[in-house]
Amino acid sequence: MDGDLLRRLAASEERLRLALEATGVGIWDNDIERDEHTWSPEFRAILGVPSNVPAHRDLFADLIHPDDHGWVMERYRSSYAPGGPDHYGAEFRIFRSDGAVRWVVARGRILRGDGGVAVRGVGTLHDVTERKLAELALRASEGRLRATHENAAVGIAELGADGRIKSVNEALCRITGYSRAEMLDAPIFTFVSGSEFASQDEELFSQQRAGVIPSYQLEKKIRTKGGEERWTHVSSTSVRSPDGAFIYAVRVVQDITELKRFSAQREMLLAELNHRVKNSLAVVLGMITQTSRNAASFADFRAAIEGRIMALKHSYDLLSDSSWDGADLATLLRTELEAFGFADPVHWRVTGGPVHLGPRQVVPVALILHELATNAVKHGALAAPHGEVAVDWRVEGEPEPSLILRWRESVSSDSAPAPETSGRRGFGSTLIALCIERELHGGYSVVYTPGLDAQFTFPLAARELPDAG
Repeated sequence: MDGDLLRRLAASEERLRLALEATGVGIWDNDIERDEHTWSPEFRAILGVPSNVPAHRDLFADLIHPDDHGWVMERYRSSYAPGGPDHYGAEFRIFRSDGAVRWVVARGRILRGDGGVAVRGVGTLHDVTERKLAELALRASEGRLRATHENAAVGIAELGADGRIKSVNEALCRITGYSRAEMLDAPIFTFVSGSEFASQDEELFSQQRAGVIPSYQLEKKIRTKGGEERWTHVSSTSVRSPDGAFIYAVRVVQDITELKRFSAQREMLLAELNHRVKNSLAVVLGMITQTSRNAASFADFRAAIEGRIMALKHSYDLLSDSSWDGADLATLLRTELEAFGFADPVHWRVTGGPVHLGPRQVVPVALILHELATNAVKHGALAAPHGEVAVDWRVEGEPEPSLILRWRESVSSDSAPAPETSGRRGFGSTLIALCIERELHGGYSVVYTPGLDAQFTFPLAARELPDAG
């Protein structure tokens, strides 16, 4: 061999050595017939095997991770078997001699002699630990993202440029009532209820697709598979390639039907509360004005106005306890009686079934009961030693029932105080008339016997009656 050829061969080997050293790729060469094994320095570096340790396939087999050992060795044996494949490849884990776990890729070519018997194997070993760990991390991240996507409480969908659904999670299927198979590849706008919502959504999506807006939000109605209309809040964000081309849009859909109902109820409650506060202030102002005109002294004025304001307070306490849904008539009566110190039934007889007063009926009924009780204590049956008050009520009429409330005072003839029948009408009587006629839209009658017999009638809304049974 001439010198020029030797120089070229040496240069070629040097380039190969430098390339292998730069890439860290190890070379292995197995002479099957002679049972000789050759490992390059890079190969030994990957395994962590010093240069003074003889190379052998059994040593390499011992370094394979136990979880991969079985299938790797089976593939190795099948490659070297007569008639086996000429190429070998596997990705697996090894335990370096220092105990570190590394991922490697082994590739090789099997050379065969007569009868297809393997006589030699040559190949490479590449440490791919960093790439493999990145792949595993990415796979775990994708798994977490997929789990989040599927288990999210809100609906999530991906839309192509044509507005058709490319992926959908289980939450959106629950919101719409459609299965995943029914929703995939369907135009998203077909699930919108009302042309105005569909047009608005399509216009915004068109602008998003064109790059005019990166994202948008809107509230719209959808129609479920069962025909129910539900309110949703939609947030749509575009995903684009590095050059700005539209790839797909991610839509997050939240069912806000109950939130809408709650908001409407809140607005109604605020409006009702505003009305009640203004009305209550007007009532208090009117009571102060009228009470002051009819009071004989400041002490009388103070006692009368305090009693009336406390009656208002008691009624508002009951309304607050029921979240302004109304109050039970018997409870309201008992509250008023207890305010006068009549917690025991000695001087009272109360008869009547459960009746639910509506929220706008509680205050006027409370004021009527307060004025009747005040009169009974000052001038009526409860001003006599053996007086008694009987209160009963019943509900009559369908389909628009009315409440008939009767207040009767009885006293013995020798102790009965003379009823007030002068032509001058006190504010208590005026207040009762205003409450029954203007607030409750009803009527009343009063008969003076030895005692008092008053009857009040006013309409009850059907929803304010207790359920039968």
